[in-house]
Amino acid sequence: MAAGDWTPDTPIPSEARLAAEFDVSVGTVRKAVDGLVSEGLLERRQGSGTFMRAPSFNASLFRFFPMRDSDGAPPSIPQSQMILRSRAEAPPRRPKHLAARM
Repeated sequence: MAAGDWTPDTPIPSEARLAAEFDVSVGTVRKAVDGLVSEGLLERRQGSGTFMRAPSFNASLFRFFPMRDSDGAPPSIPQSQMILRSRAEAPPRRPKHLAARM
């Protein structure tokens, strides 16, 4: 999956093939695939097979940081608000370190 060999439009290899490729039991592959389906990384399509899910901005951004409201409501996307903005000159040596041109 991480190598990008599978795309959302092509089915992943069968459980038997994955089991043979990684030298594990079909039950182990099935459990792993079930876990990836429940995490939303794979989806099963009736009669077609199991596919990678198309990337979702919300899922990828908050995958490791589940956020819930104080009342336990489902995750929501945090919002930000700009409080102050100002312009300042960088010290003379900074542009060189940042490879910036002045």
